[in-house]
Amino acid sequence: MSTQDNRKARGTMTQPSSAIRLLWILSVTVGLLNGCAPTSGIGTSSSASYAVAGDSENTVVSLSTPSLAVTPYGRGHEIDLFDSDYNQYKTVVWKSGPVGGGSLAFDRKGNLYLADSGTPYAVGDKLFIFSPPYSAPPQVVSVGPNHVAFGIALDQKTGVFAILAAPGNQYYSSQVLFYLQGQSTPCATVKFPIGTNFEASEAFDAQGNLFLAEFTGGGYVKFISIAGECKAQAPLVYNPQFVNTISDFQFNPSDQFVVDFNYPAGIQTFAHPQNGTFGQPLHITILNKANGAYVAMGGLSADGKTIFAIPYFKRNVYLYHYPAGGAPYKTIITDSKEGNLAVNPPGIP
Repeated sequence: MSTQDNRKARGTMTQPSSAIRLLWILSVTVGLLNGCAPTSGIGTSSSASYAVAGDSENTVVSLSTPSLAVTPYGRGHEIDLFDSDYNQYKTVVWKSGPVGGGSLAFDRKGNLYLADSGTPYAVGDKLFIFSPPYSAPPQVVSVGPNHVAFGIALDQKTGVFAILAAPGNQYYSSQVLFYLQGQSTPCATVKFPIGTNFEASEAFDAQGNLFLAEFTGGGYVKFISIAGECKAQAPLVYNPQFVNTISDFQFNPSDQFVVDFNYPAGIQTFAHPQNGTFGQPLHITILNKANGAYVAMGGLSADGKTIFAIPYFKRNVYLYHYPAGGAPYKTIITDSKEGNLAVNPPGIP
């Protein structure tokens, strides 16, 4: 099954060389953040909860139990909060900012990162960082007027976060910007050739390498990693490329690569790729339909034992055992279709 349009939107970029090391014309800019004081928008509270989008009044919320965060499909300017039992109890609404929730992630302090890529179309150039108790205006990080904040990933060990910035039009290139926690100026920027097409998913492994998925056209995808974070190195391209589209990928607590290739290929778990090569999958997890709908992986629990899945074109979030799969063992009731989710506390490979 191909990725549906209520999954993460894609950019528009072209196929690179098939060589192991990237043979692209590449620009890597590493900047020292001299004189850049941390932005005050970052909080220090360890409390957090679960979020989904809806329509309601402005609400000041105090969270004390960790859970999950979900962005709604096609709805912005609000987040519904759920307690540790996954019961919705509050809604936070802001009057300016994201036009629609894109990629979403928590850090270990409970700060919630939202890429303003919009749903279903990418239109925003900003990343918004909401700090507990999520009642103050978010910190804003812009990727520039000619790019879209398309994807977000965090290294939970170092606090570095990376924004995948898609081009705003055909005249600009896709790029990845690395930031130190609390900063709004990138410490490194990696630029790709005009026309390169990435999926919105991105993830750090245990060594701090950032993995990206390049959509090469014709239903093919290949993975790329960037080492070094603020001392970013040239991208490494992995073989083989896969004859599938993806919904999501991340590293589990054992630093294994877990990727949802969509039905019927399923969720495949690989040993950490070595020397630019993926081996055969260690196991394949199939998620049964939930309430008659196919589902896609949205994230893993911090202990790596639960898959959080979103149904195609329907509301609710479903929990499945990982790696067993099968039928969902729990349903989280929501009042709208969902776009993306982030687990809190976040997993650390």
